[in-house]
Amino acid sequence: MLASTPTLAPTDTPATAPTSADPITVVKSFWAAANAKQLDTAMAYLAEDATFISSWGRFFGKDKIRWLLQRFVDGDWLFEQRFIEDTNGRVTYTQNFTQGKGGETYYVDWLIIVENGKITFDGVPTLAPRRVPIRSPGF
Repeated sequence: MLASTPTLAPTDTPATAPTSADPITVVKSFWAAANAKQLDTAMAYLAEDATFISSWGRFFGKDKIRWLLQRFVDGDWLFEQRFIEDTNGRVTYTQNFTQGKGGETYYVDWLIIVENGKITFDGVPTLAPRRVPIRSPGF
């Protein structure tokens, strides 16, 4: 059986980099672009070495994350952020996601880390990288 080729999402060329480094604006703009099926714009909000961790797996780097976002576009998923808060670039919120109009809505607590105006991590808070100082072993 031949694997089907995914339908490419419409693009909004040229993709432009985000104009705001405000973390909440970056998160909302990223998901607005994804909901509008404008993957080039959504990808402009990601750092080259970004990491996404979801129930679909772990995705490292923009190429793999674009593949994941394409699945969301192909599946007609819509994303809404509620109760959004920023603490030094760690944006926490409740992610509501629905497949198609009238589909069942799911809720999950979510975290996006924004550094220098770019998303570096997207996933559940318990899997986020920790900022731990490096200490000398003392010997």
